Amino acid sequence: MATEMLASFEGGKNNWAANVSGVIGAGSAGAALGFPVCGVACGSIGAKTGVTLWAWATGVTGGF
Repeated sequence: MATEMLASFEGGKNNWAANVSGVIGAGSAGAALGFPVCGVACGSIGAKTGVTLWAWATGVTGGF
């Protein structure tokens, strides 16, 4: 998908509850993917990466 296509997504603005649950879900998913690879270090990196990707996708689609 092109950035222009993602930016024109008509989903409306989210609220603080959606942001909190999104960050928690993204962090948990990232940690769950990273932990089996090399333990705590990869779990931490996975959690940070998951939250970063969630914030990027939400920002690009106009969620903020």
